[in-house]
Amino acid sequence: MSVTITLPPGTTEVTVREIPGLFAEALHPKVLDGTEKIVTRLMRQTKNPSAIPAPRCEPLSPDDWGLLMAIWSHLPVYKDMMRETEWSKYAEAFESAQYLPDWQLVPLWSGTAHQCAMDRFITTDEHHAAIPRAVAAGELIVRSRSRVPIPDAIGERLESGIVLVDDFARYALGLGILVRVRSAHLTLPDMNAAKADSPPLVDSMTERVKAWDLATPERYQGYGKPLHDVLRKAQVAGLRCPSARDVLDAFKEVKPSEIAEIMATGMKYFDIKGNIKEADLRAIQKAIDRLLKKRPVSGRLAR
Repeated sequence: MSVTITLPPGTTEVTVREIPGLFAEALHPKVLDGTEKIVTRLMRQTKNPSAIPAPRCEPLSPDDWGLLMAIWSHLPVYKDMMRETEWSKYAEAFESAQYLPDWQLVPLWSGTAHQCAMDRFITTDEHHAAIPRAVAAGELIVRSRSRVPIPDAIGERLESGIVLVDDFARYALGLGILVRVRSAHLTLPDMNAAKADSPPLVDSMTERVKAWDLATPERYQGYGKPLHDVLRKAQVAGLRCPSARDVLDAFKEVKPSEIAEIMATGMKYFDIKGNIKEADLRAIQKAIDRLLKKRPVSGRLAR
């Protein structure tokens, strides 16, 4: 499920003051009480409730994911943002597995109005703090009302500055969020009725390019999952296929758990056994090319 910010028709710029709220609303849409819960992420917790200090939730390791994939081999591939009704069969399969690990699986939920309100508050605050750092690093271009870049702006001058839609879209894409400008020729019901795999209903995001095909693998290994995510986001946004360098830049922003370290000409990543391996730009480009074949992909995507 892609996270998307949809701007009103004709939008060409947003203010810096608006940006944290736009991220918060996209990441945590308002919901009514009683809305079905959604699994946003899976974590693990040691089975020792009497431990001091109390055990904390921690990310799943590559080995943990390998175990889960084996337990769920008879089910469709697990994906985040799964509804509670879909998740129940995965939870049941885990609990009834013949060999259980010494940790319990903890789904993180989203869906209640109170929780979403809290999530929006936290997200707004975090992005408000992140924007000055992004401007200083050149990751986000802020301009005056005359559209002159003001990289040294602080305080009220920064808050009242503007960001062109294309600049905002590039910054958001680095965070795994798409930015679209709604077409003036579509009503809201028309947009809701559009299929998820339809061409983007936008005038925005940057360059217009010829469509390219992205295969969906049967399984992921190494950095295959975050790589596919980066390509998919670019494809949905109507952008050119990212290069190996583009992928490295995206990984610097989103920091996938599968990646151990980003280097100047490559990266270190965890394989399925949790061992650290290296991939240079050439290897990353080959992994991209394998995902662009116009046929179902099976086997390893990253080695």
